[in-house]
Amino acid sequence: MMVSAGTPIRLALVTKAVPPAVHDGMATEFGVQDKQRRLHPGSPHADGSQRFEFEVIAEQATGGLARFSGQFVHGTPAERFLYLGWRPVDGTIDGWIRRWKIPLSDLAGQIDGAIRPGDRFVGEVDRSGAEQVWLRKIEWKRIEPGRMSEQPAMGLEEH
Repeated sequence: MMVSAGTPIRLALVTKAVPPAVHDGMATEFGVQDKQRRLHPGSPHADGSQRFEFEVIAEQATGGLARFSGQFVHGTPAERFLYLGWRPVDGTIDGWIRRWKIPLSDLAGQIDGAIRPGDRFVGEVDRSGAEQVWLRKIEWKRIEPGRMSEQPAMGLEEH
């Protein structure tokens, strides 16, 4: 089956690069950012990581690579990404302490046209490169139905 326009897929992003809850004496919030700049918190895990689960829309683009859209997808059609954002709770909506861009290009390269509605993928961001804005080389792994809790060991490349 080829990727059709508007095929919803589930993503889980796991990060060990979780910022502190207080910065410069101010309570902070951390989450995956939607297009209205709201942050959606992740689920904390015993190892200190956080897991963010959300839906994106995948469709087949010219050349066979998947193209993504949806409320959590940012960037141009040629360079789609997710944001993880960290800001003061009582600050302005754009008062970021830091935002990280999670490129979707690595995921697009793994989708070969055999995507099915409801497919699930998980990617992990570790602490290396957390000082960078762009977090690169995030490997995404397709997860079998009912196994979204899997947290594979994955890396990233600093740029």
